[in-house]
Parts: sequence; structure tokens; C-alpha cells
Amino acid sequence: MMRSKIHLVVIIGILVFASVRLFAAESSEYELKAAFIFNFAKFVEWVNRSDIDQINSLPLCLLGEDPFGVVIDKLEGKKVYEYAIHIKRIASINDHSGCRILFISQSETDKLPKLFDVLNQKKGILTISDIKGFANGGGVIELVLNENRIRFIVNIAAAKKADLYLSSKILRLANVVGGDWGEN
Repeated sequence: MMRSKIHLVVIIGILVFASVRLFAAESSEYELKAAFIFNFAKFVEWVNRSDIDQINSLPLCLLGEDPFGVVIDKLEGKKVYEYAIHIKRIASINDHSGCRILFISQSETDKLPKLFDVLNQKKGILTISDIKGFANGGGVIELVLNENRIRFIVNIAAAKKADLYLSSKILRLANVVGGDWGEN
């Protein structure tokens, strides 16, 4: 009886330790992704900034299930140029009004074709996701976890279509798809 209790305690301890490590790994992954999103904003130029100038903020919207939790909230109020980031969680693409940066959660994978149909009608939205194939499917920036490092893929054609200009500093570090800036 005593021996089985010890085994049970050991097993529970191992499971708790494994859960904590997994949670910490996921948390730090999304802390890094949040930092990437913030830094992308610093190196993007919105061709038409009139609406951003009017509200004097840079709305960062999260579409779908929020993988960041409170981690992304740390960006609230941080400045990119003279604009303060404002975090907004949205449940539907129909709520995207005012968003200038849109992170599309993996929960929206099956809806991507419809999302791109809606977003292609809008200009000035930097789309970012960690959905596999996002950039090749028409998104601007795809975050990729590879060998415990975050990399990113940039779709130049999607950026142009959205009236965004991406700094060469981003492009030097990215895997680029969809052409280059020299093409029309």
C-alpha cells in the first residue's frame, strides 16, 4: 500500500513537472512571437496612414483563439513611431474594422480562403500567422518554429496588395516568397 502511494506521488510529480515545462516552452514561444510582431510593426510602412493618423494608434487584432494570453497584452500602449499599440481580440473577420496588424490564430486554419477573400478587399492590414502555409496562401508574414527557433516567411505580393512597404531589414532575415519589390 505504501509503495503504491509512493509510485503515485512520483508519477504525479513527473506529470506536473512535464506540464510546467511544456507550459513554459509554449509561453516563451508566444513571448518571442509577440516580440516579433512588435518588431515587424517598426519596419512596416503603411502606404495610406490617414486612418492611423486620425486615431493616433496602431490597432493589433487577434482573430480566433488567443494563443498569447496575457503575453500580448504587454504590447498595449507601446509606441511604434508616434502610434501606441492597442490590442483588440476579435471573434470574426467581420470585426476587423480598424485593425492595422492582424494576427490570425491557428483556430482559423479552415477559414483562411474566406479570410483572404475578405482581406483582399481591404488595404493597409499587415497579416501575420503561425498557420503552416500562411504566406504561400496569401498572408503577409508567416511565423515558423524550426529547431526551437522562430523564423519567418514574407510574401511580397501580399504586402504589395495590402499597400504595405516592408523594410529591407525584415526582408534580409526572411524567407521571401511572391516576388520582390522591383516587380510591378
